[in-house]
Amino acid sequence: MSISIEPLDRVAPAEVHAFLAAQAGIPQSVVHWKYYDPALECTRSRGFVLLRAGKIHAFYGLIPFTMVARDRAWESAWPCDWYVDDPGSGGAAGLILLKHVIKETGHMVHIGGSDVTRKIYARLASKTVEDGAVRFYLSLRLGDLLRRVRRRLSLPDWVQLGPVERLRIRKLRRPEDGQAIRIVEGVAEPVAGLAGDLSSSPGCSARYDSRYLEWLVGRCPSLQSFSCYVDADPLIPAGALFWSETDGNGTWRLALWGRKDATTEQANVLTAGIRELLARGGRSVESLVARLDRETSAILAESGFVERGRSPLHVFAAADNGTPVEELSRMTFLDGDNLNLF
Repeated sequence: MSISIEPLDRVAPAEVHAFLAAQAGIPQSVVHWKYYDPALECTRSRGFVLLRAGKIHAFYGLIPFTMVARDRAWESAWPCDWYVDDPGSGGAAGLILLKHVIKETGHMVHIGGSDVTRKIYARLASKTVEDGAVRFYLSLRLGDLLRRVRRRLSLPDWVQLGPVERLRIRKLRRPEDGQAIRIVEGVAEPVAGLAGDLSSSPGCSARYDSRYLEWLVGRCPSLQSFSCYVDADPLIPAGALFWSETDGNGTWRLALWGRKDATTEQANVLTAGIRELLARGGRSVESLVARLDRETSAILAESGFVERGRSPLHVFAAADNGTPVEELSRMTFLDGDNLNLF
């Protein structure tokens, strides 16, 4: 039986849609956005498939992006949507495909993953940092705390307290320095500009410009979002992007950025953003931070966020392409395949 590995652009989109729907129930609109939307403006492959007798047997998705470290930039990708049609066969097809993708892509970075995925990636990665990603969490309403208690005690969902669960449990501090904070629907240009500017600072991180962020968040069919930033001219000192599923249950995520010595401004943005979340019925918000990013971790902790666990960071680099193998010094839920996995 003939076996071959092909990039996505050599496979009919309808076959990819059907395979991902059968394997994971991924809606067609999400598949189109992630793998075929021309708004990404990327010529690199967004994935590879292993074909057996002309049919998709295994799939490995990629989200291309640019990595920067000091004065150097190089092409990389976030792995996503790794599926094999017959996992009971021992996973050989999936491993063959993964090794091919690593060689063809040259550089990849992965955050978190299932226990099985982590074990496989740890064996193949050029660098693994077991606690490279830190997750912070903030409950906004009593119902969110009770939901976690119900899960811990294995209580049925009908054990609820009705209107009491909507009570707010977060007391918001007053913004300092009387700064004007703006709330804008979607990905605001000043916030996207701030995120792009900070990618050139010391350390290693992903670089996103306004077009990339608009594709990543603004065009994702399953998300709603808003931006929050200090209204200043010409350059804003701090800003944040908040997003959640359009049909979600009040769980939100955020990415926070701030220029040097703008800790007060970042705290003010967080306060304004959380106030907006409460007005929109939000019940919780979480953030992902690199373990090396102690400044952002401290700002979140001072704003009431608590650490909810750490995940491994895997860096893959082909032996012959000379790309750096570095730990990320900045990280958010925009990185990896974490955007819409709530």
